Amino acid sequence: MKTQISSALQTFLDAQCISGTGGAYRVIDLFTISLLGGEVLNLASWANPVVYNGVTYAAAQGYVDRSTIKQALKCEVSQIKLTIRATPAMTLPGSSMPILQAVQLGLFAGAYVVVQRLFAPLTDPLDTSLGTVNWFTGNIAEIEELDRAHVTFTAKDPTALLSSQYPRNQFQTACRHTLFDPGCGLSAAAFMVPGSSYPGVTPTVLLGSTTTTILTNLSTTTFPIEVAAPPAAVTAPGHWSITHSGGRPGVNNPSATYYVVVTYTGPGGESLGSPEAGPLNISGGGQVGTTNELLQVVPPNNPGYANAGWNLYVGLGQGDEQLQNGAPYTDFSTDTGTILVGFPPYQGSPPPYLPTSGWFALGQIIFTSGACKGLTRLISGHASGTGGGVLTVLPPLPVTPAAGDTFSALPGDDRTIASCNGKFNNLIMFGGTPYVPLPEMSV
Repeated sequence: MKTQISSALQTFLDAQCISGTGGAYRVIDLFTISLLGGEVLNLASWANPVVYNGVTYAAAQGYVDRSTIKQALKCEVSQIKLTIRATPAMTLPGSSMPILQAVQLGLFAGAYVVVQRLFAPLTDPLDTSLGTVNWFTGNIAEIEELDRAHVTFTAKDPTALLSSQYPRNQFQTACRHTLFDPGCGLSAAAFMVPGSSYPGVTPTVLLGSTTTTILTNLSTTTFPIEVAAPPAAVTAPGHWSITHSGGRPGVNNPSATYYVVVTYTGPGGESLGSPEAGPLNISGGGQVGTTNELLQVVPPNNPGYANAGWNLYVGLGQGDEQLQNGAPYTDFSTDTGTILVGFPPYQGSPPPYLPTSGWFALGQIIFTSGACKGLTRLISGHASGTGGGVLTVLPPLPVTPAAGDTFSALPGDDRTIASCNGKFNNLIMFGGTPYVPLPEMSV
């Protein structure tokens, strides 16, 4: 690794080692480990603290050492093994957390490591004016050993990044962000129940709850449960037909067999697909749109709940339906809501293969009173119950919450475009790519 050194150090090393005059000097390694959380650990392989460039390096002779560093002219990843022997009294700067405990919790993952070699003449006090040589710069890549007395890291220099897989973000149907993270942009406080967005709501446990099933007073109107799938396939002549007037002028559409599935959307997400309709046969042929035949789909029946919508999936093979629209359709009128499907159908994402499970599904419940006060659990399901929404939690609670116990709850996210748009009104931050064609469909 090529590095710069001061002219004074170069002159000193030349006089001591190259000219043959001999002499002795001190060599001290200065270690700087910068954690991603902001904490910085400065250690020196010396019996006394070392102050260099205004930074104090703690005396760690015998407590920190490293392996040799291989340096090469070609593009090769340099790496070192760094060992820290820590006692419980050795803690992170500005914290009472022992270093080895911090390692166990993953706080050292990806930490930035700099090793400088300090050269100093044999004088007292220690003279650091000659400066250092940057011996290694990189990041902690893995933990080799960890026990009650020491930890050994492997750190690699930045050329290791050349082997990273790109693009950084994969093309995938689901959103790549986690709900409420910086990429999502939403605030957890804004969606916490109870909270400022839901005044007057006090989530309460009802009689009959168990350690895994919590009966609540949560309104299923305010906090919708699972969106049910359309009960029947679109049928002829009520929900699909053949059109000639909408044919593409000057294009001969070939004969085709279509298959159609529709889904409902709502604040709780998107339903499973309806039963499949098809084969729907289009004969094709003709000139200038006079006899060209295209499929025309009429909206399904209105499910009757607030903010309802629907999605259209069409394919040329059985079970191969693909999404044809962007945002869900909201028009259920058979007069104005007919949808014309071209040939070939647009290649989008398939219908959901898992049902949405309600407003709080995949969210969190935090008990605020009773025997379970302070406990947090994942909400794996949100269904309808006699008194309100029923929450299924994992793992089971240690005791059964009593009727009247209170809790807070956060909604969950299945990372679909339907949930992002209909549930959180956050479509602009959606991180998925549901409309990228499948690899086998690319040309």
